[in-house]
Amino acid sequence: MMIGFHCLREIRLFSWWLVGVACLRSGLVALLLVALLMPFALAQQGQKPPPLPPPPPPPRTESVFERLERARERQERQDARAAQRRTQAANADRRRSLGQLRQDLPRLRQLLYEIQRELRQTDTRNVLSVGLHKKGDELEKLAKRVRKNIRKL
Repeated sequence: MMIGFHCLREIRLFSWWLVGVACLRSGLVALLLVALLMPFALAQQGQKPPPLPPPPPPPRTESVFERLERARERQERQDARAAQRRTQAANADRRRSLGQLRQDLPRLRQLLYEIQRELRQTDTRNVLSVGLHKKGDELEKLAKRVRKNIRKL
């Protein structure tokens, strides 16, 4: 005997329905058993069910005063960093000026001796030498640079 396609489909659907009802029924039965037996199990242990934990506190909002205080602290930190950078830059500038002074002072001394020697050798009443004039200009520039570097210290 041959079962038609239509019958097989109905049998398959019916078998799924039976499985679903069986699962539902066994789940309900298990849930019902747990609900009925739980108070007895707890009574035998002499314990009450644990209390529910308290709800979490609401998130804390920041007050205007706290916000302003935080902004002031942030500004103070920025000002302190800026002051530190300025101090470091000033110290670096002083070190450069000191190094430049160490180079310029021997040259200044040398130019002074050369000018003195040349002045002793030349008669300045009649003629002023071009070399002496150039050394005098160089001496003047060097003296200005030394003065500027001393002011930076």
